[in-house]
Amino acid sequence: PVTRASTMREKIPTRIKIINAATMLFWRHGYHAVSTDQICKKAKVAKSSLYHAFPSKAAVLFACLESVWTRNWEEISSIYETPSPVREQLKQHLEWFASSQLRIRDTYGAFLGTFDMALGVAIPDEVAAEILKHQREHTALLSKTISKVAELDPESHRARWLSDVASDVITGATIK
Repeated sequence: PVTRASTMREKIPTRIKIINAATMLFWRHGYHAVSTDQICKKAKVAKSSLYHAFPSKAAVLFACLESVWTRNWEEISSIYETPSPVREQLKQHLEWFASSQLRIRDTYGAFLGTFDMALGVAIPDEVAAEILKHQREHTALLSKTISKVAELDPESHRARWLSDVASDVITGATIK
């Protein structure tokens, strides 16, 4: 017999298949170039299943972002949770950027940059706001770490400038 519990178990794999397929497609082609039909084909699910799991394509995108960010934050947080000198933490954080790009290349067959960079500029406003929030959180963490390494007040102009430069260098290296 079909019970509520068995129905819930069935939804989880479908939702995950959709998120995995959509992440790969959005990352490779951008948000607007990917249709829900392409997502369904890649995930091997019916379109009705996609809309049962998500109310819109934007909701699929948001779930993809959450999945990528959760994994990234877990990896980055583990760097800072390990008791080690702040210079070592900064080094490991910067090395994380490179290793994450190598994993992306191994998974998707190309260097694709960060997920939010790959989406393109014309994305739903609510998703763009979440991306900006995430970027600010990451920049704040990087700024705090750089301030400690450089022995600067984190609120100082120089600390913010160094953090901006580091973020720009990382973004440029990722794009290159």
